Amino acid sequence: MDAKISAAQSKRRFFALPQTRSGGWALALDLGFFAFMMIFFALVAWGERGGDTFFSNLRLTVPILLAATAAIAAGGAALVAIFLRGERSIFSLGGLLLGAFVLFWVVAEAIGHDEPGPPEGVLTVTELLDNPVYDEEVQVYGTIDDLGELLCPCFTLEHGDSFIVVWYDLMIEDGQTAWPAVSVEEFDNGDQVIVTGELKVPGSGEAFGKFWVTSIELDD
Repeated sequence: MDAKISAAQSKRRFFALPQTRSGGWALALDLGFFAFMMIFFALVAWGERGGDTFFSNLRLTVPILLAATAAIAAGGAALVAIFLRGERSIFSLGGLLLGAFVLFWVVAEAIGHDEPGPPEGVLTVTELLDNPVYDEEVQVYGTIDDLGELLCPCFTLEHGDSFIVVWYDLMIEDGQTAWPAVSVEEFDNGDQVIVTGELKVPGSGEAFGKFWVTSIELDD
């Protein structure tokens, strides 16, 4: 009888809220992790996009960093609760597993992630804007953004904090000669591509020139 009572108590304890202070902290930090992740995904749904580096868009970087910090801290608190305070709540066990997973992901990203870059001989958007080459064919590397979202047959090509506006149709030279349109059906926002074409000299009232393409290819 005592064994049955003890087993029932253990079961209730396992599914109950944490009974220790460190277990409570682990649960609170886990909730913070999910809150920051919801903020991150909400920002993405509202149109925020990252760039070629982790810190390209701080609106996305900050909630991800806070979420990771909360999860790892929750894992540490859960570790103390389980092994030093005798906590047996499933919420503490979940916090420990979540913290371990996020810590593994952070370490893997830190030691094994190479930032994307262009093939040899291809300019980045930043390099092209730092030393503009007008009306000469060049190849430029970057990430597609705003495809299908602008009021023109064009998209932005980004690299780091720099971008150019790439036109793939309605490219008319001197009001007479029209460049052939280039299909973008196979591309999506976020694709890393190499565009071939020319940077046009900025016209009156334009802050920067338009880039007219003759071809677009995925950077595999």
